[in-house]
Amino acid sequence: MAHGAHSAIEETQPDIQLQRLKEQLEQLEETAEDFQEAMKVWARQEALLFRSKKTRSADSDTPKSLIMKPSDHTRKFAMAWYTNLQLMLTSVGMVVDETIVSESLLLFDAWMCRSPPAAGTTPQDLGIPIVAIGLAVCKMRLSHLQYGYLITTMNAGGMAPPAKLLAKAALKVHRALDWNLVSPTVTNWCNAIFKRIAPLIFRANPGAAAKYQMVLYQTVIVRNRFTQIQCVTAEFPPKFMALGICSTMLASHGMLDASQLPSNGDSQAASSERSPSDGGPVISMQVMAEVADTTVDVVVHVASLVQQSLAACLTGCSQQSPEPEPVGSARPQNSGPSF
Repeated sequence: MAHGAHSAIEETQPDIQLQRLKEQLEQLEETAEDFQEAMKVWARQEALLFRSKKTRSADSDTPKSLIMKPSDHTRKFAMAWYTNLQLMLTSVGMVVDETIVSESLLLFDAWMCRSPPAAGTTPQDLGIPIVAIGLAVCKMRLSHLQYGYLITTMNAGGMAPPAKLLAKAALKVHRALDWNLVSPTVTNWCNAIFKRIAPLIFRANPGAAAKYQMVLYQTVIVRNRFTQIQCVTAEFPPKFMALGICSTMLASHGMLDASQLPSNGDSQAASSERSPSDGGPVISMQVMAEVADTTVDVVVHVASLVQQSLAACLTGCSQQSPEPEPVGSARPQNSGPSF
């Protein structure tokens, strides 16, 4: 009798696991539907922030118009200050994530698109507007008490410009952006894309959970590095940068059909021919295009651009040899504007 009960339990275990998997897929599909609607709203917000009337043409989403712009000295200058701002917030006990840096860089890039600096402008000349953008993001993300403490700390440490100059620069930036300070970042777009394709991946290959988690983990590292070396612009907005990053990472792990991307060797071609049950591609370029509400040509183009940029970055890093430093010496850091 005990043996019969034990057999019944063993027979019901696969049914329970199947039911749990079904419930998880249903939850993933509900989340994917929510993000589908959110992405439509984000696309409109992004268009308002980055695209002026001149760039809103029928050819704005064609592959030829999608061109990446590397970070220049001014953007690196701004990124250094926003990073120091985040570190300062952490040092005084305010728990913040990368939102402060990513949103500040997003608004800075949008401001550069709307109001490009005149010839001969140095990063130091834009120091006060850079601070104004960072403080505008902090004002949205922090409480009134935290923001007040931040300003007090900045004044005490000499990081804040004169109040009148700061207010004048803030007004100039707000007007250039049409008072639009809210738009999805590359991080938001990457998360949304992965949320939408998750149920498609697990339906095609329920055993892909471990590989999918690895893709998510490595995407965070690549995304953070890529947003440092490349600007987002009207010609290459956050949506397409995120689409290129996600497509590249999925293809590098054999979860996206990479037959239309520049070949990285025989291993890539071999992985694209395997079936989903063998760990081969479970997502096609057409599916990625539908997820991002664009065309296959655009997906292939942005993924190729991201792939080439990352390859160039890795090659450049490998060719650079660090200079020996004397013991106890400190290399000066570009910490952004000081006042």
